[in-house]
Amino acid sequence: MTLLTPQQEITQPTPAVSILSPGEGSVVTSPIHLSVEIQPGADTYLRVAVINGSNVTIARQLERIPLNPKSTTTLDVLIPFEIPTGSSKALLTVTTLDEFNRPQSLRSVPLTLSSTSPDKILPPDHPETSWLTIQSPSASTTISGGKFQITGAVTPITNNPILFELVTDSGGVIGNAFLSVSMAGKSMDFDLPIYYNYLSIPRDVRLVVRQTAGKYLNTVILDSLLLTLEP
Repeated sequence: MTLLTPQQEITQPTPAVSILSPGEGSVVTSPIHLSVEIQPGADTYLRVAVINGSNVTIARQLERIPLNPKSTTTLDVLIPFEIPTGSSKALLTVTTLDEFNRPQSLRSVPLTLSSTSPDKILPPDHPETSWLTIQSPSASTTISGGKFQITGAVTPITNNPILFELVTDSGGVIGNAFLSVSMAGKSMDFDLPIYYNYLSIPRDVRLVVRQTAGKYLNTVILDSLLLTLEP
């Protein structure tokens, strides 16, 4: 394995997106008034989805992100929905997408959807903090040899494994690894290998790190780094 242009600084995966409102446990009626904060580095679109307790997406929309924002950007989005009952549990997910429609960063919040009760909007439980730090590889590193080490620290938010995936510009997953979790909320250091499939030419690849929750294993948090992989 050959690692070119190595860098030693710690990398905070970007861009990050934070949900400012509604907070976890809020009761919302249609349309949901979503307020999000987007850090510099977001590429093209913001994808918003509302997923009900049966794992059915009942609302989805795309919002254009201001091109390559140089400073933190706040977006307000109205999300209409319909439910057949008076209330329903749901997961609201917000994802920034790159130019190849790959997820860059995802945040989520559980809500109660209501067709009758008034809104009860709660604030975020706590300020957004980084759940993931990657020591190596650094963003934009070029890697060859079919294998490399991923090192860093993570604070899991559920007890499900942390998933590491290598996603190409065409959307294919050419390598993956996972990290077992012993306790949600407890910081863990990691140093694990990830292998990728044979390549004949260099590929633009996004290292996606994510965690799931619930019986349907919905992704509830995700961040990523852009890499170049060579044969």
